[in-house]
Amino acid sequence: MRIALLISGRATSYEKCLLPILEQEDGIEVDLFMAINNNECEYFDVMRDRLKKWLVYCDIKEFEYPEETVWNNKSTDKYQKVGDKFIPYNALSMFYHDNKAFNQATKYADENGFEYDYYLKYRSDINDSKLPKMTELDNNTVYCARPLAIFKSRGIHKRDWVSDAIAFGKRVPMSVYCNTYSFVIDINKKLNNNYYIGYEDSLTDCLIEGGVNYEYVSIPYSLDFNRRMFDKYLTYRHNDGKGSIQREVGCSDCKDDSGGLVNYDITKTKDTKDIMIKKRIR
Repeated sequence: MRIALLISGRATSYEKCLLPILEQEDGIEVDLFMAINNNECEYFDVMRDRLKKWLVYCDIKEFEYPEETVWNNKSTDKYQKVGDKFIPYNALSMFYHDNKAFNQATKYADENGFEYDYYLKYRSDINDSKLPKMTELDNNTVYCARPLAIFKSRGIHKRDWVSDAIAFGKRVPMSVYCNTYSFVIDINKKLNNNYYIGYEDSLTDCLIEGGVNYEYVSIPYSLDFNRRMFDKYLTYRHNDGKGSIQREVGCSDCKDDSGGLVNYDITKTKDTKDIMIKKRIR
C-alpha cells in the first residue's frame, strides 16, 4: 500500500507527534507532501532532515490573504485580527495549503506513472494515532475520523460536519475535499459576501455541493496542546472585535510559572518536544 500524506498549514509539533507515527508505521509506504504557512528558518531545516525518509515535497511560504475578498457574516467565530481587519485568515490558509499539497501529490504520481491507494489529509500535531489501512475505498467517498466534538455544520448544509484533521480517499473525492479554498471564495461571492466560513463547516459544504459522500471511520486521536505556539494572529469570537478573545496570540495553551503568556519565536526554536504544558486555556 502506498499513500500520499498531506500536511498543510502548520508543521508545529511534528517532532513529537508526526515523526513517531511515521517511524512506527509498518505496512504502508508513505510519501509526504507538506505545504506550510510560515517563513523559512532553522526549525524547518531541521524538520526536512528528520523527515527526509518520507518527504517528497515541502514548501514553506507565508499565506498571502486575497485582499479583494470581503466577509460580512458576523456570526462566525473563526476570524483573526490582521492589522485593523477581522478576516478568516487561518481557515483560508488551511484550505489553500490543502490544495497546494494535494496538487503536488497528484503531479508526482502522474509524472512517475503510478497512482496512490489513497490521499490522506493529516496534521503534524496528532497524538496517539495510527495511519488508516483501509483497502476497499469507494470512488466517490471521503472517509474521515469522527471529529473530537460532533456538531452540526453552521454552513449551507446543516449536517454532521466533516473532519479537518484526518480525511482520506481516492483521487477524485479528495480533489473535491482539497478544493475548498476555491469553493469558499466562489460561494461567498454568490452569497453577497455573507457566507459562513468555518473549518469543518466549509469542508462539509464543499463535499455536499460537489456531490461527494463522506463517511466516519474509527480513528482514535488527540491533538497536541502546544499546537498553537507559533500562531501569528488573535482569534475573536466575533469579527467586529467586540466579542471575547477565543485564543491568545502565541502559545495559547501554555502559561509560564508566573501565569504570563509563553510566546515562542519559531526562528529561535529548533525542537518543541521538550516544551512542557503549564496550563491549558480554551
